[in-house]
Amino acid sequence: MGNTLRKEAQVSANDSNMLVGQFYVPEQQLINDFDRSFGLEMVDIFVGPEKEHFHVHKKPLCARVPYFDKMFCGQFLESEQQSATLPEDDPIVFNLFLMWVYGDGSLAPVDFSKNTVDSGPILDRIKLYGFAEKICLTELSDYLMTTLISNLSLQNRTLSLASVTSAYELTRPESPSRKYISHSLTLTVKLSGPETSSSNNINIKRLLSENEDILKDTLEAIR
Repeated sequence: MGNTLRKEAQVSANDSNMLVGQFYVPEQQLINDFDRSFGLEMVDIFVGPEKEHFHVHKKPLCARVPYFDKMFCGQFLESEQQSATLPEDDPIVFNLFLMWVYGDGSLAPVDFSKNTVDSGPILDRIKLYGFAEKICLTELSDYLMTTLISNLSLQNRTLSLASVTSAYELTRPESPSRKYISHSLTLTVKLSGPETSSSNNINIKRLLSENEDILKDTLEAIR
């Protein structure tokens, strides 16, 4: 599917070879290599209330994700139909998940220029973390937690309050992400001073007063 995997290549005008790096490789060889890696079998997954359609290679999806391996290779109806519906999930987040699958367990670096207070790649990865926990995919949740911490640290940033709220809405009470988030929020509170935006302090207080789990975890982190 075009929105999950793209390979940059230049086709020679004189033959059917393709320029990959510094070497010309027969186009048919690339096709054969692709087929060996991803297989020919496809599954159809419909995501979100609008049932956005994703046509996905079955081999890498099931090899990397036990949840979908059981779904499409087990005794479920989805296995017979080679089709599934995920009505409660976000198509944008599912597309990011497929990028991780096709990317052999990694994602492109976070582009902070596209990040806003209540949207952007950081919030999308928080939502993807929640999806990973939902399908019990520890490999992905660990990867996201590690890269999230390193990306924020390198940029000297903290999570937006919208990201904090989403993380608590999408994760389990015992989630490792909540421990990191509560410690980050604690640091923000401790560093708040006269120069800190009064509106930001008000928003933090509102967040703590409206979410019992965030308040409890933050108080535990302060101790």
